[in-house]
Amino acid sequence: MEGGSRRHENNANTKFFLGFSVYISNTTNKEDGVMCFWDTNYTRATIPNPVNITCVKHGRYVIYYNNRTHPPYPDGYSTSTHNDLCEVEVYGCLKTGYYGENCSKPCPQNCRENHCDIVDGTCLGCILGYRGQTCEEKCKDNTYGQDCMYICGKCLNGAQCNQIDGSCINGCDKGAYGAKCNKACPVSRYGYDCRHKCSINCGVPERCDRVTGQCEGGCQVGWSLPTCHQKCYDGQYGQDCVKLCGKCADNERCHHINGSCLNGCQPGFQGDNCNQECTGRKYGAGCLEDCGYCVEYEKCHHISGKCLNGCKKGYQGLLCTEECASGFHGHNCLERCSSNCEVPEICDKISGHCRGSCKKGWTGNMCKSECAGGRYGQDCALLCGHCLNNEQCHHIDGRCLNGCQPGFRGDNCTHGKRCNSTIFLK
Repeated sequence: MEGGSRRHENNANTKFFLGFSVYISNTTNKEDGVMCFWDTNYTRATIPNPVNITCVKHGRYVIYYNNRTHPPYPDGYSTSTHNDLCEVEVYGCLKTGYYGENCSKPCPQNCRENHCDIVDGTCLGCILGYRGQTCEEKCKDNTYGQDCMYICGKCLNGAQCNQIDGSCINGCDKGAYGAKCNKACPVSRYGYDCRHKCSINCGVPERCDRVTGQCEGGCQVGWSLPTCHQKCYDGQYGQDCVKLCGKCADNERCHHINGSCLNGCQPGFQGDNCNQECTGRKYGAGCLEDCGYCVEYEKCHHISGKCLNGCKKGYQGLLCTEECASGFHGHNCLERCSSNCEVPEICDKISGHCRGSCKKGWTGNMCKSECAGGRYGQDCALLCGHCLNNEQCHHIDGRCLNGCQPGFRGDNCTHGKRCNSTIFLK
């Protein structure tokens, strides 16, 4: 078509060209290709002649296409269309993989199928694992594949996967498996490459977190968190191992489930779990030892047997099992027997009472009281004489220390006064 705008507008053929499109395809079917141009702006006055279109796509066929299927049409459009092109010229490099003036420059090496823009050399797509206009940039930031559009799986320690196929060279991180580490561990497995099996001792058996192995529903009784593979330890037992073992013999571990001590208790403790102190005046191994004579029958220490508040009268020693030594009595045997006992310093170890009688001049259970009330001698059985002013005589021998009443004489004032009598005879 020749001439200026007005001649285009008056040209009867221009109305048939308006709205045309151009496709590039490897087949004769445009749906198999891509549209590289579509006229949406030309009018009968502005459509150029010739029309130059730059398509940077690659294909075997250039398809010119136009239709009239969706009325109403823009102003100037015909109601029908047909192909009335005089000539179509296609320019490009004859040999694939080159671009530029005289098609002398090779396309970048990572262009897909070695196809690039024949003008500036930008790739018409990249091979797997590369991106960028000239496909020089490897996939990164955990991406891979065509145009780096795919996300890597869970590679070990968050490493970049293979840029081409997404495989994890060094294996998978916790909770994932497969060549690309994009599969979550099965329900019953966890850890790196899903190598570990969830414990049968989980609250829900063999159900655990795929990454950490922490059991769903906690552990069954007697097993320790988080993975429930290990029995309770460090002196604990029961649900979640929060209960403390009792005093098992030789500090052995108690049963991880019920806390029982399999080999008995430490001295001073009793019960299946050995968590009860000895009772009933018992102490020691198996609570079989009897407490000594503790004061007021208070129990002794449950382990050592020591009386906590001292010994009962008549006993001594740490365990209050030793009787008082000769000559002593009372609490902890701290009191001496009286020297006034008939057998000196021999008395009852509990009460302190003299065994047998008291020495002359002494009375009372413990022979600590002098005779009084006008008496003296053995068992205070003798009566004092007529001491001056009725004073008490000496408690042992009955002597009147301050003399006799008038008319009496002698040490004990028991003799009457001697008189000089005159006898008259008739």
